[in-house]
Amino acid sequence: QGRPADLKIVVDREDGTTGSEDVHLEDKRGAQEFGIGESNVTKVRLEILESYAGAPGSHTAIGEVEFFTRK
Repeated sequence: QGRPADLKIVVDREDGTTGSEDVHLEDKRGAQEFGIGESNVTKVRLEILESYAGAPGSHTAIGEVEFFTRK
């Protein structure tokens, strides 16, 4: 299966506005951390834009997502 390379992170905010940020992931297994610097987020959508490897016709997936808040 393919591994995500480039993501678009789309956030919906409490005030009804939307923001987005593109993130590039390394071609490696395990956790990868990145920050998006948003406040008052009510919803997050991850869009896979590009993938590494993967056979023709294979799918790309994200196994786990963990969110942290600022303190």
